[in-house]
This record gives sequence, structure tokens and C-alpha cells, in this order.
Amino acid sequence: NIALLFEKTSTRTRCAFVTGAHDLGIHAEYLGKDDIQLGKKESVEDTAKVLGRMFDGIEFRGFDHKTVEMLAEHSGVPVWNGLTDKFHPTQGLADLMTIEENLKGARLAYVGDGRNNVANTLMFASALMGLDFRIGSPKELFPDPALVEEAKALIAKYKTGASITITDNPRQAVAGVDAIYTD
Repeated sequence: NIALLFEKTSTRTRCAFVTGAHDLGIHAEYLGKDDIQLGKKESVEDTAKVLGRMFDGIEFRGFDHKTVEMLAEHSGVPVWNGLTDKFHPTQGLADLMTIEENLKGARLAYVGDGRNNVANTLMFASALMGLDFRIGSPKELFPDPALVEEAKALIAKYKTGASITITDNPRQAVAGVDAIYTD
């Protein structure tokens, strides 16, 4: 049994989790923002403890990244990030699976708002998968430097051979890449 907590609605994420769970023989219980008291009458910590006693896992799709971290800290069960303001790992995983299936060792460029959750996710996933990853955006839309350093630390730690380039030159960002991702 898994709980699907959706502060923020989504057709694809909800259907992917429900269908995937069903295919694996798992019951998925959808709990939308109007179905529970998450952060209203019940704190995130209390909600995590209650759901952790009733479910074997929790998926959270919402706004504040701290919420998914608190759910993971206090629930005692696995918690999956379906989307937060900081990361979108379910989308990133699906996108990188497609790239890996079709473009081994790809060079990937993200062009647009380099601060958003998808750009952050692709940067971390590329670091772990050993990809040449580039973000092309205006300087004021560059990703958080601390996140860039964290992703580069993963490259060094796991010796993946990945590279991360952040540039405000769109031609440099896309030169010689195999795939371009944009918002």
C-alpha cells in the first residue's frame, strides 16, 4: 500500500504512479490537497507518522522541497519525490531513461530557466550517469551555485566522467549536443 500525496495536481505523475503500482500488485491511495490536513490542522511531521504506520511508502508532489524531506525524516517508510520546487526526479528519471535507451553517453543541453526543478534534476542525474550536461540561460537564471558544486562533488566522488557547463551563451550550450531540453 502506498499513499500518493498531491498538493499539486498532475495527470502524468498521478497516472504513472497508479498504473505502475497496479502493475506491481500494489494498492495506491490518492490523497489530494482537499483530502487530508497536511500542514493545516495536522503538521507535516504528524501526517508523516500517521501515514508511515498505514502505508509502505509515500509519494509526494507539491511545492516546498522541505515537505518531502520532512515526510522522509518522520514517516519511517520510503518517500518518493513526485515534484517539488527544487527537484522533479520522476520526470528526470523518465527523460534520462529515454536518452539512455536511444543515445548512449549523450551530450545534453538544458536551455531556459536554469534555476528550476527540472534543470536541477537533470544536472544531478547527468552527473551520476556520466553525461556531458550544459545549462544555457541568462546569468540571472543560472542554477544555485551550491547545487552546481554538489553535483560536481558527485562526479568526483563516483568518478563518472560527467561534465557540467553553465553558460549564458546559447550557442556554446547546444554546440555538438545530442539532445536539447527546454522549458
